[in-house]
Amino acid sequence: MRGAVWSVRRQKGQLGKGWAFAGALATLLFGGEALAQQDAVVPSWVRSVIERPSPDTPPQMAAFVGQWTGEWYGWRIPARLIVEAVTPSGDARVVYAWGTSIYSYLAPAGVRRYIAKIEGNTLRWGNTVRFAFTMSPDGTLSGARTFDSYNPMLLTTAGIVMRREASQYGEPPPPVQLSEPIPDLPIPPDLDVQIQPVPAGVPPTMARFLGKWLGSWEGGSIVSNLFVKSVTPSGDFTGAYIVRWWSRGQLTSNAYGFRGKIEGDRLSWRTKTSDFALAWWGEGLLEGTRHDRPSGILQSAIMLKAE
Repeated sequence: MRGAVWSVRRQKGQLGKGWAFAGALATLLFGGEALAQQDAVVPSWVRSVIERPSPDTPPQMAAFVGQWTGEWYGWRIPARLIVEAVTPSGDARVVYAWGTSIYSYLAPAGVRRYIAKIEGNTLRWGNTVRFAFTMSPDGTLSGARTFDSYNPMLLTTAGIVMRREASQYGEPPPPVQLSEPIPDLPIPPDLDVQIQPVPAGVPPTMARFLGKWLGSWEGGSIVSNLFVKSVTPSGDFTGAYIVRWWSRGQLTSNAYGFRGKIEGDRLSWRTKTSDFALAWWGEGLLEGTRHDRPSGILQSAIMLKAE
């Protein structure tokens, strides 16, 4: 990490030249050919909304909120960072998107959500792959990406300077666009998915969550069916969850029952490794995340009410 901090604090001209040389060297080593560069795009299923920091959030932390863009030196990868929300204690929710490089041996474009932390004037997240963005006096972010590798031929550190883009607080996300319908998943015979009648005393804002929901995670790479089976006037609910994804070329699935909580416009539940939170975004639409606690990754989802 010390090398990463050193690299991004060098003069910008030297930094750019150094990483340009590294990219050219890597092209020779790996035989990569020049390709058309693709910008970093945040698709509609991410449902990103920038929240205005509360008045008690320190100004140096609130300054991170907004959209930032730049390009990683050497790798020539466009990047977009959206700091959606920051708490007074420095906890942050971010969306990080990256485009494609002109070098063919590098990874395809993608997008991820993360739980991050602001300490002093630096925003950080990650374990094996670590990101750090430091606020510079000129209002730009000097960033570093580092990862652990035992291969000396791999570039383990990269630098970037990101500049703020115009953004608005609370601007609603674009309409949901799905590439294909979300399927009904097979129900295991030992899984109870029966929806119960609404008991007396349950407010309509809680009763509206009852039913079957079809979920698309990470733009369709993971699909799920959620059954909100019953709810009490205090917001406690029982549910069943079925999820399907590809793992190492094989279609994998999991199913389980659980108990959760409805508070306001949000329902949530926990497993041994994950926290789920889904918010009401309008009639028949939920938006939410799955927080993998060991990695800090937030997977994004939209869920549509089954007919």
